Amino acid sequence: MIKDCHSFEPEPAKRLDFFSFPRTGSHYLGTSLAALLDLVQFPQEFAVDPEVKQRTEEISPYTNYVLSLRENGAPYKPVYLDTTPNGVHGTPKAGRWPIILLIRDPHATMFSWYFTAKDRWHLHEESRVDWIRDAYRQYREYYQLGFELVKAQSPSVFLVRYEELKRDYSTLSRLVRFIGVPPKLNPEFVFWWTGFGRMTRPGPRTFYRSGNNTKWKEDPAWLADLRAAEIGSFEEFGYPDKP
Repeated sequence: MIKDCHSFEPEPAKRLDFFSFPRTGSHYLGTSLAALLDLVQFPQEFAVDPEVKQRTEEISPYTNYVLSLRENGAPYKPVYLDTTPNGVHGTPKAGRWPIILLIRDPHATMFSWYFTAKDRWHLHEESRVDWIRDAYRQYREYYQLGFELVKAQSPSVFLVRYEELKRDYSTLSRLVRFIGVPPKLNPEFVFWWTGFGRMTRPGPRTFYRSGNNTKWKEDPAWLADLRAAEIGSFEEFGYPDKP
């Protein structure tokens, strides 16, 4: 019989799988969960990647302090969140454990992904229209698989929409109930603390920027390339907005 936990001392850890496409807010959600839960980890190769180190350096020195706090009487309940069950940003697949699936508006996701790749990873594409077309194809295939899991295994799959996550603390409250462990901090406080402008250091940031979901609409050249790429509709995922 397969159990929904992995053995850690002194308390068994609740285990879940986590899937997210690039630039959908996985590190924002991860920081929130680190404040809510007693997360435990196995050693991972990508944890020592220079980008991960730089991302950590953008966080306020008070953030780690906040993540170590807990309400009086809150029990220690370890949770193992596997963020690479199918590789880094690997496509969603069913496994032995409950699943958290994070989704974000595709237009905001691609806009952020492209300019992050240009600014930080020195992307050199021959055709931005081709890059956009291929990126949206990857997004569509990723979430078609993800939504198949939501439909087939709805009691064991929790769909998190980035837009709802940023709107108020109710998504964090529902997520904690889905995971099934009492939070060590109040979800309303965690939501307040993890605002980008509060949990990050002052000054320019390369990773935790504004989380703006509509900035893509303000770039005429980007909008023209979107139309040329003929990316189609993403209404099936709950995002009816069109370029």
